[in-house]
Amino acid sequence: MEPPMALRSDNVRVLLVLGFFHLAVIVTTSDKLYFTLFSLFALAYASYYVTFVVHQPDIHCSRSPIERFLRAHCPAMFATFYPTIWTAGGHARTIVRCIFQRTPPSIEFSRETLSGADGGLFCIDWITEKGTRSLRGRDRIVVVIPGVTGGSEEPYAQHIAAAVIEKGYGCVILTQRGNQDTPLTTPRTYCATSFEDVRTIHNHIAKKFPTSEIFLVGISLGALQVTHYLGHLGSEAKEKSIAGAMVISMPYELFRSKETIEAPLTHMTAGTYLILKTRGLYRRHRKIFDANKDRLPFDLDYGLQARTMTEIDSRIICPMYGYASWQEYYREATPLASMAKIKVPYLALNAEDDPFSPGYAIPTDVFQTNPYLILMKTKVGGHIGFTEDFFPTGITLTEKVLAQFAHTCFTENTPKTFNS
Repeated sequence: MEPPMALRSDNVRVLLVLGFFHLAVIVTTSDKLYFTLFSLFALAYASYYVTFVVHQPDIHCSRSPIERFLRAHCPAMFATFYPTIWTAGGHARTIVRCIFQRTPPSIEFSRETLSGADGGLFCIDWITEKGTRSLRGRDRIVVVIPGVTGGSEEPYAQHIAAAVIEKGYGCVILTQRGNQDTPLTTPRTYCATSFEDVRTIHNHIAKKFPTSEIFLVGISLGALQVTHYLGHLGSEAKEKSIAGAMVISMPYELFRSKETIEAPLTHMTAGTYLILKTRGLYRRHRKIFDANKDRLPFDLDYGLQARTMTEIDSRIICPMYGYASWQEYYREATPLASMAKIKVPYLALNAEDDPFSPGYAIPTDVFQTNPYLILMKTKVGGHIGFTEDFFPTGITLTEKVLAQFAHTCFTENTPKTFNS
């Protein structure tokens, strides 16, 4: 176990430097009151940071042998977490990653277009060897399913890819329908309960590389799609060469998520950003919706007037996928029933201060009943945040944990461990 003031932490080093600097200023300056107050504030914040922010994540699983196994093979799960020191609150930790994280320079893609079960097209991007079209790692492949408006251009997706290829594995990233520069050929977009595109990718990989194993990664809404797919497969997942899965910032109780997303602070910050990006998705592809206007079960103009994500779900997503109301949609999208059926190693990473998936709605009990499920819960981290460095432009806690857990699922005898 690491000491709480491990000096290798970038954040703690910064605190110490600031503390010594301000003490020196107090001694040498004539305007002692200002610097005394400033230094007292810095020291008070340092005490708060070390006492309440720096922590070891909570791990929830069904049996102690599983925890011992994880300690031996995934030490990043049990290391002390030093969040970026100058961020405070889940909203800030969510936004900071969006603003500051940069795409890794080593990532290059080869795009492939697939046809979904409804005939609509969507794109997947394979990570290739730099300067070539050769795919990296064909025997063990990590499949990344991003959130509502996500795709291969997202820095978080590319950092996951970079962490995976460092381990020598292949990686492919889905760009959700119509996002970024992908075409939308049918008037059908995302849905939290629909895993058809995930299944299409899985079947495509199995056909393209028959001897390969895959590891699924789901982020936010993509985490729900991955979870429902694994629940649907049940014990067939291992037979279909799925080695394991990790989900990041997944919402568990969608009714609770609705409450927090529509709370004033979240709505004015991350909520508004998400609404604008989602409305932008439909505006960009207006032509395909107008061309099918007579057959659409919804009024797109009315949908684009939505001011909350629930209104978008109610006016567009529910009629698009046959739900009578957003309440029915949210009940079916809630992943607890699917989680109970999962039969491959499955790690969930969540933060208690996630404004989209609040800590009080994380069902720790379900992780105690299914031996395949593990929850890694941090006190802070925001939604897909988990930044650590003082200048959070690079990798986060997510990539460190994911690389180790995927490697363990690919290389260790996990069925024996989780079934014993």
